[in-house]
Amino acid sequence: MAIGGGGSYNFPLESSGFNFKAMFPLTKKFQALPGFRYYPSANAVSEYFGSLQVNYLILNSFRSKSYNKAIFNSNLPALYTLASFEYNHWLNYQPTKNTKAKENNFLGLVGAGIAYGRQSIRIYAELKYNPLWNESNTDFGVMVFPGFFKLKNSQLDCPKIK
Repeated sequence: MAIGGGGSYNFPLESSGFNFKAMFPLTKKFQALPGFRYYPSANAVSEYFGSLQVNYLILNSFRSKSYNKAIFNSNLPALYTLASFEYNHWLNYQPTKNTKAKENNFLGLVGAGIAYGRQSIRIYAELKYNPLWNESNTDFGVMVFPGFFKLKNSQLDCPKIK
């Protein structure tokens, strides 16, 4: 499991925002990522997204046989394709030329991503495309894998039994 976040950018709208996500391994090749993305009111369009993304790893940077006991090969990036189902709420909604865009929307996105780093911290970048609205966006940031952080030996000492 991993948690993380970073920035988001919508190319056609030239909007900047934030993203937060968690990553749960399903198999050695598939990952599920619930997430949240927010574009604040400083942008022309202020909106938020709740998503469920599935990644399929094309180039897997894990070198162990079991994903649950994964060790990252830090010399290799993870390269993946993705599909995302998203709920969108447009906070400052106004009708536009795009009649498909409403105040509340359900969207499907496709894309690709890359992640690189060590066992405990990895950076990621994703490019996504929304075919319904014909727009693309990117998410980038840092994922933290808490299970790979090691405690100091003094924190692992057990009391001595006589």
